[in-house]
Parts: sequence; structure tokens; C-alpha cells
Amino acid sequence: MMNLYFFILKYYVCNIYKKLYCWLLLVGKTKAERWAANDGHKYLKRICEQCGKEFYPNSIRQRFCNTDCTKAHQQAEKEKKRFAEKGEHTFRQKVCEICGKPFWPSNGQEVLCSEECKTINRRRKQLAYYHRKQSGQKAGEAI
Repeated sequence: MMNLYFFILKYYVCNIYKKLYCWLLLVGKTKAERWAANDGHKYLKRICEQCGKEFYPNSIRQRFCNTDCTKAHQQAEKEKKRFAEKGEHTFRQKVCEICGKPFWPSNGQEVLCSEECKTINRRRKQLAYYHRKQSGQKAGEAI
């Protein structure tokens, strides 16, 4: 009974190893053919998306021939994103502190969108100054 068991086990193990060996030979053969077709390189020749030069990539996901092209592409993408956001404006879009509407400032320190909002802000500040001054005089009179 044990001999039969070992015989069956040996048969299956040998069969599995035989299939694995054949598969490895096939994979090795196709891999060698692929490398020979690519002049000894693992992946097919590609064209750099930035400069248009042909190169052999080191991985399947590589899109650029070198780090300079990668950085140039990233910079171009960043500028494209900024232009989509700002257009021809120099400064980023802000939100008015008085009315809450978005607006494009003409300089970097501008926080109010219109003359009406500037007038409202000036009146609020003048009123706050007046109340501060009045409360200071009343405290001074008591002394």
C-alpha cells in the first residue's frame, strides 16, 4: 500500500515539475526572443513625450527619456493648471471680506471687490474708531 502511495505521489510530483520545467523553458525562450528583438533591452523603444527623442525605458511606466524631461513636463503641467485657474490674471482669485463675492484683485494686497464695499469698510472702521475714542474719553473724565 505504501509503495503504491509513493508511486502515485512521485508520478504527480514529477508531472508537476515537468510542466513547470517546460513552462520555464517556454518563458525563457520568449523572453530571449523579446530581448533580441529590442537590441538587448527589456522593453520596446519609446518616444519621449516631452522632447520627442527615442529611448529604451527602464520600466513599463516610464514616459520620459531622463529626469530633465520629467521635470520640464511637470513644470509645464503646473503652469497649464495655473493658467486654467487664473487665465491672464496676475494674482489668484480672492473673496471679498465685505460681500463674500469672488473677484480678481489688481494687486496682491487688495481684499475688497468694489468701491461700494470699500465705502462700507471705511464707514465700519470710522465707526469703530469713534466708539473706541468715546469710551476712552469717558474713562478719562472719571479720573
